[in-house]
Amino acid sequence: MQLTQKHPLNILLGIFNKMTMFLCLFVFFVSFSAWSKPKTQVFYNYTIEGFAQVQIQNKSGKELACWIAIDGFKKKFRLPPATTSQWLTASDKRYDYTSFSTWCDYIELYPQYRKYPTGGDVLGK
Repeated sequence: MQLTQKHPLNILLGIFNKMTMFLCLFVFFVSFSAWSKPKTQVFYNYTIEGFAQVQIQNKSGKELACWIAIDGFKKKFRLPPATTSQWLTASDKRYDYTSFSTWCDYIELYPQYRKYPTGGDVLGK
């Protein structure tokens, strides 16, 4: 028995092939974007005096260009592989962890960050 173009089995096989192709493309693009982001973790804390603090940990094997910002004030620094920055403390007790904004990306994409000191030298003092 030869299957014709309009046979239900051919229609189902065509739908299955299209779904398989869509799933493969979806997995490729999702995994690519997941691998392209640097792996970091942000920690929040409060000092004994009640001031909010933030710290970034570099969990990747590459140096990162980073900044930590609060209320228009931005500290830019480099974060070496597998290290943690010093604590950056807010200057007002009214700030909490939601007041901080953090960002990190591979330093190869932002060569202008090479002029900034490493996270251990610039923060937390």
